[in-house]
Amino acid sequence: MKCTVLGPAFAVVLRTVFAASPPGYLPSPGESACEAIRTSLNVANTTVILTEYHKLGTNFTVVDQVPSCGGPTQNSTVTANLCRIVANISTSASSAVQLEAGLPDQWNHRMLATGNGGEGGCVDYPTVQYGASSGFASFGTNAGHNGSVGFDFFLNQP
Repeated sequence: MKCTVLGPAFAVVLRTVFAASPPGYLPSPGESACEAIRTSLNVANTTVILTEYHKLGTNFTVVDQVPSCGGPTQNSTVTANLCRIVANISTSASSAVQLEAGLPDQWNHRMLATGNGGEGGCVDYPTVQYGASSGFASFGTNAGHNGSVGFDFFLNQP
């Protein structure tokens, strides 16, 4: 996997949403800025799967999760007014990384990239949400595969 692909994707997402932000906290970009990402994000090998605006205290459901990542439908409670972005970043002809971002309205101009450890292939939704509640543009990935155990995902895969 080419990890260098992810850095530019993070930067472009942040620039797209918060392009005109003043120092300090960003006044609410809200729903319109979130929706604009779907059409304006232009990063090589990246496809935006979903953009959704969520208000503090609401829930969203993550569908098609493998059992080791929380089951077929995992609920996540939103901890700040935020834009949720899901993107797929192709790293080769046979590999891709799914990126999940929580971009809070009250952004502190800092970024939090969450991890999932070793061969872990689950987005850490609680940590992404915690980061967003603290004002961080928070990101997580599935490390290029879905599931928290097993090694089949990287055998004979460039």
